Amino acid sequence: MLLIGLERDGTVPLLILCLCHMSKIARSPTLQKKDRLISCSYETASLGYDLRFLRDFCNGDEAQVRHFIEKFEAQWPLELEKLETAFSQNDREAIYRAAHGFKPQLEFVGLSEATHLAAALEQGAQNGQPVAALRQVFAQLTTLME
Repeated sequence: MLLIGLERDGTVPLLILCLCHMSKIARSPTLQKKDRLISCSYETASLGYDLRFLRDFCNGDEAQVRHFIEKFEAQWPLELEKLETAFSQNDREAIYRAAHGFKPQLEFVGLSEATHLAAALEQGAQNGQPVAALRQVFAQLTTLME
């Protein structure tokens, strides 16, 4: 697990797992407010975060919001690597564990489509879907995150 922040009162560590690949994305986000949604613009890509939950969680503290996003972006490539390794070994249990850990991270930063894909991987691996079918879902997730 990766320590990426504190609870609202700043005292209790919040552990969050992340999954994704960020090799094409610069690490310095520029936050742009659009109505109640926030999207992060990067040099080469935008993941289109919906930060309503995160902002509420951080009590509107934009510095803490940016901190969580930076930690997420630093971790998600490592989590995609975990999934890739699990797929290369045809290890359904490892696919389940990696997807299970990734899903709440996606929810945390408001990536709902990616959250649904991670949930599909998690459930499919748990329910014994063929690894080939799960690979297709993983390919969609990877494409979405790039």
